[in-house]
Amino acid sequence: MSDYTQTPVLGLFKPTYNADAEQWGYHLNANADTIDAAFGAGTTFLHITGGTLSGPGDLTVGGRLTLTIGSVTFTALPVNAANDAAASVAGVPVGGVYRNGGILMVRVT
Repeated sequence: MSDYTQTPVLGLFKPTYNADAEQWGYHLNANADTIDAAFGAGTTFLHITGGTLSGPGDLTVGGRLTLTIGSVTFTALPVNAANDAAASVAGVPVGGVYRNGGILMVRVT
């Protein structure tokens, strides 16, 4: 019988009771390295690629949140612009979303 099993997502070591003699330090260090690598070098957050982010409550983002679905890009707070020309000056790309007051617009020119 193996002295450990592993978690399905990160592959963390889970020792088997009474079968993991003298291995706890190795497993603990390996788990710490795996968790550290999941954060990436120099970051303080976990990278999310693909999948679904869901849960109760609000999502608070510091800085600018950009969400791209297909060829349409949304930002956390769309630029307020009177028309496509003003949106262009504000940096909204063609196909990007901006708002005109309370109306959601897509820049086409």
